[in-house]
Amino acid sequence: MRRSLLLAALLCALVAIDIRAAAVPGCSWNGYDFSSLSALGDWSVVEPGYDQAEHFVRVCGVLAQPACRQADSTSAACRLQQRSAQCDVGGRWLQDGRDVQWSFLDPRSPSLGVQYELDMGGACTATGRYSTFLSRVQFACAPKLADMTLSAWLCDRNYTIPTPLACPSAASPGATLLALD
Repeated sequence: MRRSLLLAALLCALVAIDIRAAAVPGCSWNGYDFSSLSALGDWSVVEPGYDQAEHFVRVCGVLAQPACRQADSTSAACRLQQRSAQCDVGGRWLQDGRDVQWSFLDPRSPSLGVQYELDMGGACTATGRYSTFLSRVQFACAPKLADMTLSAWLCDRNYTIPTPLACPSAASPGATLLALD
């Protein structure tokens, strides 16, 4: 099931809404706060290709998706293979986010947005040797909130959410405007 921003827009019946979600521990960094995106629930995107695997991400929290929770109760990112129903855990949300590592998407251009890395993904053998999946949840500066996209290579996965919350002006105190249309 694909995360639809249209549903959120219909529920709110507004072009722009002011979501004053309770602060989510670990969901802010360097003046940026993404708690309102966590309040939207699980995000998903379908991976093109043979398996049509569906990827799920919960911004700053643990997934509600049943197969992902069954695979690991702390899963914050997972890939659900449609043919086998196997869930590969891409990373975990532990200790209120104190285990995630925040950074700018590009330290030379901080206005592009910010990201965090999820630690302790499941086993990945795509490289021919044992390693673990590494997932990055990226917040790209954009004029409005848009669907999450996926870029994946071997054991690395980047989940990108375009949002005005990742723009430098959103890092000012009290900025929680979430634009939907």
